[in-house]
Amino acid sequence: MQKTLNSAPHQIFLALLKQARTDQAITQEMLCEWIGMSQSDISKVERGVRRLDVLELRLWLRALGIPLEVFAQELDARLTAAELLAEQAGGRRKSRAAR
Repeated sequence: MQKTLNSAPHQIFLALLKQARTDQAITQEMLCEWIGMSQSDISKVERGVRRLDVLELRLWLRALGIPLEVFAQELDARLTAAELLAEQAGGRRKSRAAR
């Protein structure tokens, strides 16, 4: 199985996770107090250095007032859009190579 830590889909996940916090003007320091994680760990998660397990993700999102299902739906929509763009770009490359 391919490692995903630096993959494009993982970067989309990280961007959405950080956006969920910053859209509400919540600092890493505030979040760490609410969920019992160090500010350093929150920073590492948002930079993709440390992973979250699903239970930590649920706790993180609950502290932000975001249902896990809502986050998952938005993540799926963004991942699907990125896949479609990648497919379209791949199709353009193939048609150019055929010329």
